[in-house]
Amino acid sequence: MSKLSKDELRSPDQIWVASAQSFKWIQSHGAKLLLLLGLLLISSIGFFYFQQQKAEKEAGAQAVFGEALNLFDQWELAAESAKTETEAELQKRLAQLNESHSDSDANHLASLFRAKVEIYKNNLEASLTHLDHYLKVLPKNQRVLGLYPKSIVLEGLTKWDEALNHYEEILNQESRVEMKKWALLGKARSLENLDRKEEAKKTYDQFLSEYPASPEVSYVRGLRARVQTP
Repeated sequence: MSKLSKDELRSPDQIWVASAQSFKWIQSHGAKLLLLLGLLLISSIGFFYFQQQKAEKEAGAQAVFGEALNLFDQWELAAESAKTETEAELQKRLAQLNESHSDSDANHLASLFRAKVEIYKNNLEASLTHLDHYLKVLPKNQRVLGLYPKSIVLEGLTKWDEALNHYEEILNQESRVEMKKWALLGKARSLENLDRKEEAKKTYDQFLSEYPASPEVSYVRGLRARVQTP
């Protein structure tokens, strides 16, 4: 190991100099640093408390949502003669959810129940409003779950352009591939009703090509055959 020269022995150690300078800076700015650290600590505690409160509120909302889900299942399975009574109980629970937990994810998810009840009553415009609330809370990769029923409602309102846009969005999604064959049929129907018949035929052909073993093949061939093009 080579020895240090006299000049090197006399020169201050750079690490020591930097440390000393840092210590002096901390001493001169100590009050500001303490204030900053205090603010960071308070912010962290506040954020944790907010998240905890939010989780507790959401847990309460989820409990009501579970009750609404059970009632919704009963309503769907109920005979026509019993639907009115079951719906009354369901609406009470949905109202409770909306009044006590209006900003919760659970309340937005319950909008799907509200939408389906309105669809059953043929109140399609009202169902669209509920489906939009439902879509707001869905993760991007699960939007298909809200887009597909909304597309069906838009078809019912003969809003073919909007329905077509939603079906195409579904087809562009990487998730929920099981919904894509239904979106293809919806796209073809929308194109047909927009008098874009050549495109409709191609879309029916795409379905037959991609899902040759589907139980709907015969039905789709019939749909394709009825599309008259020049």
